[in-house]
Amino acid sequence: MAQVYDCIIVGCGPAGLSAALNLKIRNKSFIILGTKDCSQWLAKAERVDNYLGFPAISGSELRDRFFDHIHQQGIEQMDARVSAIYGGEGTFSLMAGRDTYQSRTVIVATGVHVERLLPGENELLGRGVSYCATCDGPLYKGKKVALIDYTQGEAWDEALFLSELAAKVYYLSATGQNEAKAFTPSTNPKNMEFPLGKVLALKGNESIASLQTDDQEIPIDGVFILRETMKAENLLPGLETRDGAIIVDAHMRTNMPGVFAGGDCTGKPYQLAKAVGQGAIAALSAVSFLDEQQRTPAKGL
Repeated sequence: MAQVYDCIIVGCGPAGLSAALNLKIRNKSFIILGTKDCSQWLAKAERVDNYLGFPAISGSELRDRFFDHIHQQGIEQMDARVSAIYGGEGTFSLMAGRDTYQSRTVIVATGVHVERLLPGENELLGRGVSYCATCDGPLYKGKKVALIDYTQGEAWDEALFLSELAAKVYYLSATGQNEAKAFTPSTNPKNMEFPLGKVLALKGNESIASLQTDDQEIPIDGVFILRETMKAENLLPGLETRDGAIIVDAHMRTNMPGVFAGGDCTGKPYQLAKAVGQGAIAALSAVSFLDEQQRTPAKGL
């Protein structure tokens, strides 16, 4: 039987790591799920001047200090990109590639979503457009699908999963190049093709019919778009947002019991101090929620 954690943190930037540290101190069981390039924006910062106690430090050095701190506490981040979160009877299920993780609470710390949606993406969402291959892939058994990879190859395992179900899989990279052939030259399934060209738009009326690249139009029955970060409302259906930011109260509680959020995903200002503080508050609120659930067992979410 799969382990049910007290909490799962989605995202390993400053907010997620701060949440993890506080959960560790409070002796809660948890895991951090995030991509290998944790907090890439911080790592690229040439100089940080406004983080208390660390004047004129580079972003990469500050990130290394964050990681050193949590590693000293025995905390490790799992390299996994969460594509969907579902609520159930007292637990949440999180989909990451072919794996499913369960927890009693969730802290969303995914950072800010910066990638633009493709033309037609929002209009066709749920009508052939999906963000989770392992969730919706079985719906396209024997059909033609496309996977658009914005993750620099981290979505390859999900592409392989689709190839086991679909009659044809078109694997397209956000760069318009065929990186997949470079890192998996001997394992490319026979029913998978690697069109060149960037995807410009998704087309269809009642449901998706094709995708348009800069040099061809490809007929498809479904498309899976896998990005480093997802819009919060697509990651967790029912989560309330405003202008793309998760709505939270002063305790980092969302509109969904057991779900908390912190960091850039809650909106401006995008500041390190804010992210670290909100991560800590989210963790302490999750602890309070768990303690209350133990005193009064929940009948459901």
